[in-house]
Amino acid sequence: MATQTTFVDPTTTVPTDPAPANTGNGTISTPVVSSATLTENFTVTCQIGGGTGVAQFSVVGSVSGNIGTAIAGTEFIDANKKVRFTITAGGTPFAVGDDFAFNTTAGTPLNKTNFDGHAAPMCAKADNNNYTADQLPNADDAVKLGSVSKRWSEINVVTSNVGDLNFLNGWTITEDGDDLLFLNPKRRPVLRLNVRGRFMSIKTKRRKR
Repeated sequence: MATQTTFVDPTTTVPTDPAPANTGNGTISTPVVSSATLTENFTVTCQIGGGTGVAQFSVVGSVSGNIGTAIAGTEFIDANKKVRFTITAGGTPFAVGDDFAFNTTAGTPLNKTNFDGHAAPMCAKADNNNYTADQLPNADDAVKLGSVSKRWSEINVVTSNVGDLNFLNGWTITEDGDDLLFLNPKRRPVLRLNVRGRFMSIKTKRRKR
């Protein structure tokens, strides 16, 4: 039997203020890392001085390069979600050249090899979270979980709140007021389940030839 690769969380160091000391006395939070995090060194350098909402910092990784601009007082998260953190301005505004530095280390990619043999608490930490709070997408109806070609084998939940149910054979169950409509693969309604729990067949008109 092949030895399984142990899943390891990605990690980060606590940011430091490299010499010379910063002019501004603000701080930066310890970055939150994810399964997309790479092993690299980051430098966060002030490009526009000021306080909250004004000071701007470039975020540059030794592998990823420049991954965006962080603004004091606003959480920074790059497009690929490698790191996220917040710079907080202090009583003395930041000055151009003020900087912070931290290192990140990639975790072991979570896959079938290291997923099957581990307990759920370990496997559930793919993004370095214990999931003790709600997990939300960045916008409503914006992102997907899985795809037609890459499906989750099983989903276990207590309560499921859904809109339409689309089946791979083309059938759909959708809401229509308080009723449910069953649509055939041609997207035509053929059956209705009303609020009283009664099924009603829906007759479609045939086109005259």
